[in-house]
Amino acid sequence: MDSESIFVSYSSEDRPFALEFVKALQELGVNVWIDQLGIQLGENWDHAIEQALENSQTFLLFISPNAVESKNVHDEFHIAVTRNKKLIPILIKQCDLPMRWQRLQYADLTKNPARGLRSVMEFLGLEKTATKKLREVLSLIGVSEADQNQATISPVSHDEPPSSGEVHLLISEDEIDCATPGAGQES
Repeated sequence: MDSESIFVSYSSEDRPFALEFVKALQELGVNVWIDQLGIQLGENWDHAIEQALENSQTFLLFISPNAVESKNVHDEFHIAVTRNKKLIPILIKQCDLPMRWQRLQYADLTKNPARGLRSVMEFLGLEKTATKKLREVLSLIGVSEADQNQATISPVSHDEPPSSGEVHLLISEDEIDCATPGAGQES
């Protein structure tokens, strides 16, 4: 593991999301260390984690209610802060943040996942190479494609008809643009 690597801190309850996110970053060429993929057979967990954290330059923290409750996550965060690691805090589930975490600007994947993901990609210098794979990872925390495109979707009210000239869409304009003419027609 070299000095340009990213150490990932997460609660074990959030492991499926963390692993998929890390694998997606690795597919983009990012050097990411996570315990489940970085600790070898027979290796001491505490020693391996300590070494990986020491050798990393950046600390990626997945924030969730589980992470807030995890002593290990707090310990890793404390080490990262005292060693002046670059921080990438990512909120993956709404929760009350500990005081030290409240003062961090974090990527929020719960309220505006597209914007949160874009800020992570920009921080990592990957904004041009971010792929569909990372968006698929968001589905692990319940973020749908519709949530990601929420700014382009108009809600439909069934209580009152639209005023003249007003158009309400059940799908986004991007989805309309991507539709194939003649799709669904029998030959």
